[in-house]
Amino acid sequence: MNNTTLSPLEFSQTSLQDFVDCPRRFELNVLQDTLWPAAHSAPLLKFEELTEIGSKFHQLCHQFFLGIDPDLISSSLSDQEISRLWHSFLPYGKSLNALPCYYEQILRIPFQNHFLVAKFDLIVQQTDNDYLIIDWKTASKKPSRSILANRVQTILYPYLFQQAGGELFGRAEISPAEISMQYWYPLASDPEEIFPYS
Repeated sequence: MNNTTLSPLEFSQTSLQDFVDCPRRFELNVLQDTLWPAAHSAPLLKFEELTEIGSKFHQLCHQFFLGIDPDLISSSLSDQEISRLWHSFLPYGKSLNALPCYYEQILRIPFQNHFLVAKFDLIVQQTDNDYLIIDWKTASKKPSRSILANRVQTILYPYLFQQAGGELFGRAEISPAEISMQYWYPLASDPEEIFPYS
């Protein structure tokens, strides 16, 4: 890297996790805008398939919170894996549906001449002083709590919401003690993993 001044960058949980896991990958992906490592065909195809499933599931959840009839959504599904995810999600989605919430919300804040940015799957106001950030995960196996606790997303999302999310709910400020982050795995036997933020 030369010493030229960087243009402002947007750091997401993915790019920051790259930095934690492999600074060289971060340098190539973020600073030099180069894809690395080079993809191998078989793992890449599986990765693309899983990414597509995750994307479709997120779209279904978005449609649900937009108010589209769940039966209509169910009748449109032909993929068995997507259908399994959807039917696991429905009871949980219905339990949240009456609460004030924002779905697919992007928050962005300045940070040391750059920006932190996150796209939230769902932010729910459970009570006047209780906010839950929910992130859908479509992996077939839920990682251990310690692994999730050490993910950049577990730190970044509550921080960003605390800094910039108050205006969504008409609040000047939301205290850290009012915020929790939940990962939700529809295919896991115990789908929820919740992390209080303070």
